[in-house]
Amino acid sequence: MGAQCMAGQRSLPPSHPLAMAATAVAQAGARSPRIPVIDPPQGEDWTRVSDLVSGGYLARWLDEARVRSTYGHRQAAAVKLTEMLAHALLGFTVQSIFLVGTAPDLTSDNLWLRWDAGQINGVALASSTATVVAGRPSSDHPGTRAVPDDDALDRRVAQQVAATFGPLLSEIRAHTRTAWVTLWGRVADIVHVQMLRAAKDLGYDTRAAWRRAERLTDAISEAVPRLRIRPRPFPVHGVDQAGCDWDGTWLVFGTCCYLYKARPDIRQCNVCPLRSDLDRSFDWPRELPPAPAADGAALPGLATAQSA
Repeated sequence: MGAQCMAGQRSLPPSHPLAMAATAVAQAGARSPRIPVIDPPQGEDWTRVSDLVSGGYLARWLDEARVRSTYGHRQAAAVKLTEMLAHALLGFTVQSIFLVGTAPDLTSDNLWLRWDAGQINGVALASSTATVVAGRPSSDHPGTRAVPDDDALDRRVAQQVAATFGPLLSEIRAHTRTAWVTLWGRVADIVHVQMLRAAKDLGYDTRAAWRRAERLTDAISEAVPRLRIRPRPFPVHGVDQAGCDWDGTWLVFGTCCYLYKARPDIRQCNVCPLRSDLDRSFDWPRELPPAPAADGAALPGLATAQSA
């Protein structure tokens, strides 16, 4: 899945910043986030994000999540839907910021989602507008907006995240009475998950990825004072795909999914903040071992993260 997949109805040249970002993100393979298509999609199963609340779609999605995923538990459904929205709307953006210093337009009129059988299974962008850090490849491409540095990129993304997610989380909260800090905390969890996943799956320094995720989360928390709960780093040891020792950073979520309340037979997961650190057991280094170490300087977005 690469730039061709992202192009959708519109063909983007390989030099376009979003095409470059799609290529970089797709290199992670099966664990890469869903890469959006370009152009307003066709069909009743696609919904523009700006219409999710007014059209009653989000309330219906929340009801489906309660039935299909969280066994009727309202807070678990709230966290689950927030997590799905964050993965869909921010996964590609977070990884492209880390890898190539680029972000698409995250305004609600530009974002479309496809819902099917209780899951978000499609993401689309109405336009190919992108923000790029000046001096990076494609920063002078037509239709892009150049910003002076990573901090400026983070601030722009944070403002769009606040404006786009604010109404969505307000609707989820209204239907479930889930705390603001829990919902925004889950957004912070997913920002860190996606940046760490890009580093692990492509062989980059997960400690640098953590620092870069913290900087982006700092910017979002300035735009969203309710973002007060964050994940924390957790060391993980294992071997990479080449059989070499791997010492990296994973995370403990700042928020709980509440599934253990919905299903007594489900234990608190390894990243649950309610679980003791002495009882955490990360098996994924054996199941999905990290990629061998890569040269961080090869990717412009990562070069800044490594030196931060």
